[in-house]
Amino acid sequence: VSPRAGRLWFWEYALDKSFYCHGISSNGSSFWFHPQSTYKPGEMKQNADVLILGLSGEKFNNKKMKGLLEESGSRLVIPAHFDNFFQPLEKGLALIPVTDYHSIRRIFKEVASTQTWATLNFNEQVYINKGRVP
Repeated sequence: VSPRAGRLWFWEYALDKSFYCHGISSNGSSFWFHPQSTYKPGEMKQNADVLILGLSGEKFNNKKMKGLLEESGSRLVIPAHFDNFFQPLEKGLALIPVTDYHSIRRIFKEVASTQTWATLNFNEQVYINKGRVP
């Protein structure tokens, strides 16, 4: 966004391109980042230790959540895209009104058998060691 744009309302921001699902591997650990609204069965070609799961977008349901969890094979799920990024960081973490974080977490608990859900605070660091996920 150009600095000359001035103050903008949230609907005035435009996205020219979005990458749906991508994987990252480093030092023997692997991650999937997935903005769930684009999920289509079969798109994750390998398992990963961690699934960073975008919560905004389409509505979650048990079938979609179960598909994401089974296909990723991840033991740790870190939710993303649920925080109110229009609020100053100094006010702390707040939920964005258009995403029902609590309902999505409830669906996760209904279908997850061995996965862990971990919500991070701003600037919190997470260390993943192969074979041991916190």
